Amino acid sequence: MVALAAHFGLDSGQTGLLTTVPLVAWAVGGALAGVLADRIGRVGALMITVVTYAVLTVACGFAPTYETLLLFRSLQGLGFGGEWEVGAILVAEYTSARHRGRTLGAVQSSWAVGRGLAAIGESSLLPAVHGSPVHCGDPSGLGIDDLGRPDFGEPVDAGPDDIPVFWACGVIPQTAVTASRPPFALTHAPGQMFLTDARDEQYRVA
Repeated sequence: MVALAAHFGLDSGQTGLLTTVPLVAWAVGGALAGVLADRIGRVGALMITVVTYAVLTVACGFAPTYETLLLFRSLQGLGFGGEWEVGAILVAEYTSARHRGRTLGAVQSSWAVGRGLAAIGESSLLPAVHGSPVHCGDPSGLGIDDLGRPDFGEPVDAGPDDIPVFWACGVIPQTAVTASRPPFALTHAPGQMFLTDARDEQYRVA
């Protein structure tokens, strides 16, 4: 959202709408998809909603204006909410009662797992920026005793089955700059991103 706000020159209210409107559209899309599934069947409704979500996701990348992007994201939300609702019901119908809860749990969890893998994969292609994670697993391997009491930022409410993943952060070189006291330095501050005209392609390795 930071990059989008900078690209389109958005204020905080406009940026918030890009996040809020799709969430509302998800709920509406789920309700509409339920009605559609009753009329044409769940398989047909699922195909329509998946195609809607996919097409509008691609369209967001080509939106020339803020208003167009907001429209595309709203329609994208309808598709996402619809395929999530119809897909979950369809999976439940094809699964035996004995394994239904576990299967639906795996399907729901896969969304979060996919996002995590995408973040790791994307960051691994940019070693000159954040790069791939520096550590996964036990925080004590990095000298962190308690995730609930971080040196920087907000506490993390990690569950017993969560696996912490750590990336390098701009706060670390800031600490080094503060300690070394150079005569001049350019950096960022919390809530104030440092942007340049350098493009991602200049730092991508593949």
